[in-house]
Amino acid sequence: LDNNRFKLLFKISLDDIEISKDSLSLLQTTELKLQIAQEDVNILNKMIELSKLLKNEHNSLITMLDNMRTERMQELRKFQEQLTSDPELTTVYLQVTTINGIESVTIHFSNADKRALWENALMEAKNALMNSLQNDQAPSHLRSIVTHRTRPGLTFSVATATLGKSIEGGAPNVWVCTADKFSGQIAVVNVNGEPTIESSTGIGNASIVAICAVPSPRSLLLFDISVV
Repeated sequence: LDNNRFKLLFKISLDDIEISKDSLSLLQTTELKLQIAQEDVNILNKMIELSKLLKNEHNSLITMLDNMRTERMQELRKFQEQLTSDPELTTVYLQVTTINGIESVTIHFSNADKRALWENALMEAKNALMNSLQNDQAPSHLRSIVTHRTRPGLTFSVATATLGKSIEGGAPNVWVCTADKFSGQIAVVNVNGEPTIESSTGIGNASIVAICAVPSPRSLLLFDISVV
């Protein structure tokens, strides 16, 4: 229990993770050697059984085959122990990019099989993310809309669509917010036909970082603006 007293859970973006030390090839080589050793042991077992069918003297042959089988079984056990005890085969070394720079993260697994499954899943997820980003097309820029700013230095922060339909009965209006550290501004954009700004309202002493439309319980035509 003392080894598991302290636990830490945190999320890391796939873009910020890289495998710093490639030891998966070493694991694959060890697994191949293990497979070959197991196949040799199986073949030697069959050869020993067949040698017993010989009618003439064959003690030297059986002794040689027994020695070969013992040698291969020792190698087989050595490879099996490596898959559970060798840190190079049960550990993944990562480089994580953070706001403070590049940090090293080491992940230990109880055996090499679990390590291989986890590392392969990580690489598949990174490849899937890369493919999805390559297939995604950047939204095309349609046009720019100039709005009056109540004070200089305001930059775009958030936007959201209003509830229901606009007065024209088409798409709902869009609230577009700009803010700095001290104040904010909300512009109501009508997106039916050519986008136009219907109104622009400044909010003093409040920086707008989030906005959502909340229906009023008294009337569906009234909305509350929640500003954080």
